[in-house]
Amino acid sequence: MNRESKIYSFIGLLQKGGIIKSGSIQCELSIKKREAHLVLLAEDASQYTKEFFIDLCQRHKINWVVFGEKTKLGKAIGKNVRAVIAVLEKEPSKKLQSMVMG
Repeated sequence: MNRESKIYSFIGLLQKGGIIKSGSIQCELSIKKREAHLVLLAEDASQYTKEFFIDLCQRHKINWVVFGEKTKLGKAIGKNVRAVIAVLEKEPSKKLQSMVMG
């Protein structure tokens, strides 16, 4: 299993554990409520979406990373296309961030 596949599998496990939110509205609320510890943005998300969430994360001092494709992120969590995912627990967010950063 390659690095990318491991990351998508880990995201799927986080979904099964109930510790992620996905989609723009849910992620925006999680950031504003300071529930999110990490925000994952798809590489092929629109420029507006990336800028909006990066700015929001910076204002609320939440880490963010850009990784993957919208279709693959959605598939990893058993949903349709997803451009943004928020991780709601500290330790899994650290692990995911280190996996993405290599």
